[in-house]
Formats: sequence, structure tokens, C-alpha cells
Amino acid sequence: MRFLERLEPLLWALFSAGGTIAALLLPVHVFLNNIAMPLGWFRPDDYDYTHAARLLGHPLVKAYLAVFLVPTLFHAAHRIKLLPHELVLPPSPGIATPIAYLIAAALAIAAVVVIVLAP
Repeated sequence: MRFLERLEPLLWALFSAGGTIAALLLPVHVFLNNIAMPLGWFRPDDYDYTHAARLLGHPLVKAYLAVFLVPTLFHAAHRIKLLPHELVLPPSPGIATPIAYLIAAALAIAAVVVIVLAP
């Protein structure tokens, strides 16, 4: 547990960065994918597979997705870790914190690998 205590400032920084990024960028993604596309504001060619694959091949798009996903996953892990406290449930043993962050780290690594290996 001493190791996690020394990592606490870094985890709080990831929580803050993830919350800020999610609050600023997630509404844009929801708007573009769930409102603008069905309303026909884009041509159908703009969101077919070949265009999306070509777009994902650009290094700036890959960097954007990594910066968007990794801190957001750590923010979600922190929120999940604190969920029992917010629901006024009895405190869980100290195993919940490492599990939440290990799952977030595994998902972040998987996301980065998929982003890097994407066409």
C-alpha cells in the first residue's frame, strides 16, 4: 500500500486531466456522431469505412485519440473506485483501489496498442 500512497498525486492528476478532457471533448463526439450525422450534415462518404481508416492512419488523429482515451479511462477508474462511498455502502477493503487502476491501465494499454496498430 505504500507504493499507492506515493502514486497518489499522479493518480489525482490523471483524474483531473481525464475529467477535464471528458468534459470538453466528449460532448463534441456525442454531437458529431449522434446528432450531426443522422441529420445529414455530413456526406455519406465522410463516415464510411475507407474514409475512417484513412483518417485513423494520420499520426495527429492517433495522438488525439490516445490523449482523449487514456486520461478518461483513469478518470473512470477513480470514479468507479469511489462509487461504493457515494452510494453510502460500507467501505470496501483496500483491494478495490489497485484493481480499479490495474483495469484502467490494462484498458489504456490496449487502447494505445489498437490505436498504434490501426491502419
